[in-house]
Amino acid sequence: MKALSFRITSNHLLMCVFLSLLLGVPDSAQDTVSSPKNVKDLKALTQNETSITLQWSKVENISYYILVVNETKINVTSAQVTYTVTNLASGTKYNFTVFTVLGNVRSSGANVNAFTAPENVKYLKVLTQSETSITLQWSKVENISYYILAFSGKEINVTSAGPQVNYTVTNLTSGTKYNFTVYTVLGDVRSSGESITTFTAPENVKDLKALTQNETSITLQWSEVENISYYILAFSAKEINVTSAGPQVNYTVTNLTSGTKYNFTVFTVLGNVRSSGANVNAFTGKLYFLLYNHLTRTRTKLCLHHLYPFWG
Repeated sequence: MKALSFRITSNHLLMCVFLSLLLGVPDSAQDTVSSPKNVKDLKALTQNETSITLQWSKVENISYYILVVNETKINVTSAQVTYTVTNLASGTKYNFTVFTVLGNVRSSGANVNAFTAPENVKYLKVLTQSETSITLQWSKVENISYYILAFSGKEINVTSAGPQVNYTVTNLTSGTKYNFTVYTVLGDVRSSGESITTFTAPENVKDLKALTQNETSITLQWSEVENISYYILAFSAKEINVTSAGPQVNYTVTNLTSGTKYNFTVFTVLGNVRSSGANVNAFTGKLYFLLYNHLTRTRTKLCLHHLYPFWG
């Protein structure tokens, strides 16, 4: 009986130990948390010279996101689907990784590369302009792909290797206001743009002539030019601003020296831009004398202006 009792007791104990081990071991399938899903549609939404805004599709039932950029970790709440990374360097490529986190388990991560916008051009100015063209100039920006010059709904790609970039826009309309914006481009990212507004030169006056003159004054006449600010009449290192509303503009220059030849130039002005100018020469006095030697003969010739070239 004792031997039988021992055997039963031993089996019973073995069964108890087995059951205890079975019940005491945790179910790994129940306690292990699986990795959450990665975000989808990760992209750079916007960027400027010092920041990049990222966007992704929301992942449900997670604790939060981790955004890693240049080994810096940033926790982002589960309610957010955009995040702006600031204090970046202009014209620089960055790699971003977004992880989803559930408990203490993170996903494998989704990646995107993006550039900050390159810096804008500096010292943008109008170098020259005519009735149909404008030449712009700006300082070169290093380490970019190219420039974009935008105006009047058009965009022109510009490349240059020099320290100064000059570009002439042609086939423009005279006396017209234009707004130009120059962007720098790196990859497929452009800067915020630098802008300048200017005018093409207005057209010159037509039919410029000396209408009347006496010993001390000359009256000039020309046809009116529409849509300009005013005229400039230049002669003898002087400049006079002239305004007129009539179809014909008359202006009398006084206090002149008798028997003197004058060169007059009339410019049209729009904004701060003047035309190339129209010219006319005229003498004071209705009658003037011209003395000269004719080859071997030495006699005085009387020249009647506008009547006879020589008086013999």
